[in-house]
Amino acid sequence: MILFQERFKEEVKEYFERLETGLLLLEQDTENFQAIDEIFRIMHSMKGSGGMFGFDLLSDVTHDLESLYDIFRTKKMPINSEVISFTLNAIDGLHHLLIQEPTEEHHLMAQKMKAETQLLIGKLIPSVERMNENDRQDNRTTDLEVTTDNQTTYFISFKPDENIFENGTNPLYLIDELNALGECNIQTFFDFLPELSKINPAKCYTSWEMFVATAEELDTLHDVFIFVSEKARIEIEKVSAGNMIHNESILAGFLNSRLNKETWTATEQPTVEENIEDEISTNEEIPESSIEINQAVKGLKINSLPTATVDSIRVDSQKIDQYMNLVSELITAQSRLELVSSEIHHSDLEIVTETLDKIGRQLRENAFEMSLIPLQSIAVRFKRLIHDLSKTLDKQVELVTIGLETELDKNIIEKLIEPLLHIIRNSLDHGIESTEERIAKSKSSVGIITIKASTVGSYVQIEISDDGGGLNPAKIRSKAISKGLISEQDKLSENELFNLIFEPGFSTSELVTDVSGRGVGLDVVKRKVQEMRGTIKITSEHDRFTRFILKLPLSLSIIDGLLTRVGEYYYVIPSSGIKKIYDVNQQLLKNDFRQVVELEGNQIPYLNMHQEFEQESDLPENQIVVTVSFENQVFGLVVDEVIREYQAVIKPLGKLLNAQDIFSGASILGNGQLALVLDTNKIIQKYS
Repeated sequence: MILFQERFKEEVKEYFERLETGLLLLEQDTENFQAIDEIFRIMHSMKGSGGMFGFDLLSDVTHDLESLYDIFRTKKMPINSEVISFTLNAIDGLHHLLIQEPTEEHHLMAQKMKAETQLLIGKLIPSVERMNENDRQDNRTTDLEVTTDNQTTYFISFKPDENIFENGTNPLYLIDELNALGECNIQTFFDFLPELSKINPAKCYTSWEMFVATAEELDTLHDVFIFVSEKARIEIEKVSAGNMIHNESILAGFLNSRLNKETWTATEQPTVEENIEDEISTNEEIPESSIEINQAVKGLKINSLPTATVDSIRVDSQKIDQYMNLVSELITAQSRLELVSSEIHHSDLEIVTETLDKIGRQLRENAFEMSLIPLQSIAVRFKRLIHDLSKTLDKQVELVTIGLETELDKNIIEKLIEPLLHIIRNSLDHGIESTEERIAKSKSSVGIITIKASTVGSYVQIEISDDGGGLNPAKIRSKAISKGLISEQDKLSENELFNLIFEPGFSTSELVTDVSGRGVGLDVVKRKVQEMRGTIKITSEHDRFTRFILKLPLSLSIIDGLLTRVGEYYYVIPSSGIKKIYDVNQQLLKNDFRQVVELEGNQIPYLNMHQEFEQESDLPENQIVVTVSFENQVFGLVVDEVIREYQAVIKPLGKLLNAQDIFSGASILGNGQLALVLDTNKIIQKYS
């Protein structure tokens, strides 16, 4: 039972997202009856399944919400923005009711939600009655006639296992859910009912056969039985296109053909192929064309056998994390094996090591792909935020998304949600002007917030822009001076001024509201992005736009890098930022106090890591310059030796090294030593 309850919780979370998506679509098009049907069906499913698995409060509230949407599903009256906003708020409440042991507070919340829903239904009913009276006077077409054109009639046989009650399932809820999908003709059977003295009230002896006329897809019918598929025999067959519920001849003909098939199987009648073979063997002369036709029929029978395929499965995210951890440990063990193999120099061991290395890389790529999910999966949160805040701020705002099929590691996406919501909230409050201001500036009354994502090498770039008033450098400078962040004598470029808005406590808002103005937000954004080894920058043009540009690595756990040595210690430089490697003589670096080296005619600033981290040991005669890039800058990292390419499994640093932001983590080498992973972007920002 617990397993089914956990599965139901996961299912409901998806339901919530689908509900919000449908409601936001209705906000744009109130006559989207497909979205209304979807919302009604989800409410109905949550009501039935919630009661089945012990989530009674959730079931009670969704029962009333289902009744509310039945008004719009049956086209008794059009939906409006008030109902949509009410339902979005109700979904927020349902999140809190997804609990099996509710407290008194939960009961009070459910009672309040039910009362508010019933009050709204009460307000709508007089309008519905007036519209129905007008419909009768105009002799308009009935709803049934309007909605049956795109329906299909299905036959469903539902024979539950007699022990189906053990996991809390009530089959009647499933029959009720099917009834909500369309028009039904239901027959109940008691073929397995024992004698009265042998009846066990804890067992199910009932089965059902029914015809359902619905506009839903076949998969939707199968989804009704998703939680009982292992505890019941379920058969679903298409009868005919259109609504044939009232066509007795078609239904009777289908049942007769089905009965004949069952009788044929029970008496072990010869198959089509056997009949064809018997016919061929009993005729002395058969035209060649007839043989070809028989062979074709025989082939058709064989090739048309249905095959069961599963395109995708649902996997707990914790299992994905565990899989990634095991792959990480495998890579570490592989590194140890390579070290041992290089010391022993045994040909067979080298072959095995090379084979395991190839398998390890394939496993790593497979694990990496499994952990990627599209940004589209969190888009509904942004739409919901814009919907709610635009009403709070009395602004008209539209969200435009581009490239949200771009995929990122699920762990990064989880960490990314908060920064993106902060930026969108900031754009709505500070960026997009009021409707009156926009019209005065000859702009469209509707503001636009755009989220654009794309893959750039081993990074994902996400841009969040608005077409609002832009940043005012003079205002930012004045505020920064008053906050003591800069002095009046400081001369900062426009980009440097823009970056001041990421400072803790910085805000140009004159008012403190629930949305912003407390100086909390963009500093959090910057910190969160940096924790993900990413970068953020801002561009703006007054009265035209403000754009935040985030660059994030595809993964946080495993990277391709270059293993280097400085003195007795090892460092990993991420391959994604490396441009070129140079072998240089120490004399070329020794006398240059500006920390700039000339390579291929270009003056490149550098950091000599030996001098920075290994001051006690002597400098080698020759060193290696590894040039790395960040945005438009090229920077040199001087190391003592480049060992080899290396797959680094990144582990978090301990508390002692947390303050060293130029390191993004550490990796364990095959010999047990640690190699610090460099954050090249931070190094360039700090030393260039």
